[in-house]
Amino acid sequence: MMSFLFTMAVSIIAFGAMIVAHEFGHFLAAKISGIGVEEFSIGFGPKLFSFRRGETVYGLGIFPLGGYNKLVGMDPTEQLATEDAGYPQRDGKTPVGMDPTEQLATEKERLSFYNKPILHRAFTILFGPSMNYVFAVFLLTVFFMMGTYFLTLEIESIMPDSAAEAAGFQAGDKVVAVEGQEIKDWEELVRITQEHPGDRLSYVVERDGEQLTIEATVGKRGEVGFLGIGPRLVKKELDLFPAALSSLRASYNITRLYFHGVIRLVRGQLPVEEARPVSPIGILNITQQVAARGWQNLLSFLAILNIILAISNLIPLLPLDGGHILLLLIEKVRGRRLSDQVVGIMNTIGIILLITIFSIALYLDVFNPINLTQMR
Repeated sequence: MMSFLFTMAVSIIAFGAMIVAHEFGHFLAAKISGIGVEEFSIGFGPKLFSFRRGETVYGLGIFPLGGYNKLVGMDPTEQLATEDAGYPQRDGKTPVGMDPTEQLATEKERLSFYNKPILHRAFTILFGPSMNYVFAVFLLTVFFMMGTYFLTLEIESIMPDSAAEAAGFQAGDKVVAVEGQEIKDWEELVRITQEHPGDRLSYVVERDGEQLTIEATVGKRGEVGFLGIGPRLVKKELDLFPAALSSLRASYNITRLYFHGVIRLVRGQLPVEEARPVSPIGILNITQQVAARGWQNLLSFLAILNIILAISNLIPLLPLDGGHILLLLIEKVRGRRLSDQVVGIMNTIGIILLITIFSIALYLDVFNPINLTQMR
């Protein structure tokens, strides 16, 4: 078990790494696309050190809570600066008829985000969330290589007074099919069961080398179906390639569950305690609790966080990445960009909404912090 201070330090660094991965994705794609990056910083606050290479100032901030990029011309309402911003002269000489200030402005225009083709801009925006997915797959690959418990289709336990007990399920049964559909894994079994609260389903199980059919009326837990069976867990340490494949499957399942949760939220089926927003303070709190349970738990949780960050950033709302993608789609359809005034209004509305959600989340995280030990 890690001490509180150590787990908190690990949590802060881990949270920062997630943000840095996202920003590094934007940075890398911008460089590939020929978009200028004025500054790339790991951490915030006063710089421990910094240096310039090309048009970019690289720095390390004293507070390891993430990082940021400043892309040339990313803000469409920003007037191109005509003062010396450190942009290099390609040949070290000023062309005849052009003073140094004009040359620097021309160089900045050449590197400007909004002067690049739409595909280059979209690539730069989308590579931030994509890098979070890459980071998540990496973390999950390490997670599976360290050895983890896999859910099997064999039943380990039956809850008393449950639908499973009433139907005649027994510990040791292996579920192979539901309603004539072959079951590939435990997650699929849970999904099908949850989708049929109160319905009578036909389950095929293997027992003592023979297959038999069990008719069960699915119970309810909240608004979803609940059978009352627990899976047997098997611990495996995977090699690199199988671990990578497992991490890809896990990333897909996490993504699917995220959207399933959004659908339940829209339908009003998600419990209030699960629907609450969480601020960075809340995320650090949860991360610290997870880190206290061991490195593997921390790895899997950080992978989930990276995927959530990637998807949430694609919400079509400025100043999120999804909002910038929306602007590009509008530009593609219209053949020209929206006016600076319209973009400014969209940006203001988005910021107000995000600040409102953040304020609610911060209030809840301070006065009603999430305690994992009290959750089912």
